Amino acid sequence: DCEGLVYSSGTEAVLSRSFVKEIIDSAAHPEGPNAYASIVFSPKANIGFGEALEKGVQNGVSYLMVYGREDPWVVPLWGQRAYLRLRMAEQQQQQQHGDLQRVSYCELTPAGHCPHHEAPRTVGKVTEGWIRSMEREGREEEEQGGQHVTAGQ
Repeated sequence: DCEGLVYSSGTEAVLSRSFVKEIIDSAAHPEGPNAYASIVFSPKANIGFGEALEKGVQNGVSYLMVYGREDPWVVPLWGQRAYLRLRMAEQQQQQQHGDLQRVSYCELTPAGHCPHHEAPRTVGKVTEGWIRSMEREGREEEEQGGQHVTAGQ
């Protein structure tokens, strides 16, 4: 039973035959092995994960981190550490430049490695709420005379 390797017990997700078939079909595609090999054998990044997060904050990237509390691979402590690093970078950026970054963290339970598949409605609600809060903050910033750039401009 592969389900316990990824999913939390008690979630609405089921490791269905069609889901397994999609994975097998992807792997069996003529370019499937090359796609998987490119992930497994890709060269090491020039910067670490934490540094990449910090650079994102410095460049104005907003983050919504959604984790499954019962994730057997990316344990919650790793997500919490990444969130703490983002918050520290956010505070430093705010002190130096007055910029308000948007960093949010959410742990779902019961959910494992694929919360978007295990609890899609919950992930959707969290994401919608985050987007609404971003839009609200953007409008408030605009009303206060701050810059607000719309995608595509």
